[in-house]
Amino acid sequence: MVTARGTVLWSAFVRRISVVGNSGSGKSTLARELAAALGIPHLELDSVFHQPRWEPLPLDEFQRAVAAWAAEDGWVIDGNYSSRVQPIIWARADTVIWLDPPKLTVMRQVIGRTLRRAMTKQELWNGNREPLANFFSLAPEKSIISWAWHNHARYRAKYGAAASEPGNAHLTFIHLTSRGDVDRFLADPAAYARQRGLIPAAPALRPSLLRPPALSPLAPCNPLAPLLVAPALVASALVASAPAAHIKLSAIRCSWAPCASRDRPPWTTGTAVKTSPQTARDCPNNFVV
Repeated sequence: MVTARGTVLWSAFVRRISVVGNSGSGKSTLARELAAALGIPHLELDSVFHQPRWEPLPLDEFQRAVAAWAAEDGWVIDGNYSSRVQPIIWARADTVIWLDPPKLTVMRQVIGRTLRRAMTKQELWNGNREPLANFFSLAPEKSIISWAWHNHARYRAKYGAAASEPGNAHLTFIHLTSRGDVDRFLADPAAYARQRGLIPAAPALRPSLLRPPALSPLAPCNPLAPLLVAPALVASALVASAPAAHIKLSAIRCSWAPCASRDRPPWTTGTAVKTSPQTARDCPNNFVV
């Protein structure tokens, strides 16, 4: 279960998540929990690709369907399909969660899942059910168990290399290798990511983040400044997440340039700035937010 605090802070950094890993690693379970916690939709790629009677969706249709999903503002998409649609997903994603438990853990999970699905005749996608015969097949194309066994090392090499590729520099990779990792991540994703240096830890307010749009030296302070500045202050306080965090809305004071000192810009940050009686009298457009 993702905590409410973790959800708020995590969602400030993450909106589009690709969950990848070997079959049986727990991708769909994790993706569903994250999507529910963040309040964004979840897509399982298998549910799009595998049409009734296990017929594969034609590649161009598959790519169009995934591209439409990826164009949305927020989502969690789980699945690999590296050569088919992964480039489309990663071009829009901001985060990749790579599930990489040990091979024996994967095999235990995928065998148990396959047997349970076959015995209960559980419907998966589009009326499809996992046939019991596939449990005994050695062909990776027919047996998900055989596929997981033969491709474990390939997935590990692929995603290990992808995390350091310059073309993926816009992505934050989160590598989870055990059930404990998954539990700690789900307990508070923001804290987990901060502890590993994956997202900033309590960034300080910077004047460059608070500066209103450029003003003419002789123009009055932009009357929209409070609307422009307040969201930045609120967001920064949320990120810092200190228990006693508070915002002093008097931190920004605007004054007319002719009435400000010559060595001070038309906008000033900090509560130490005073408004002189002359400024208050001669500059009626002064205001404090």
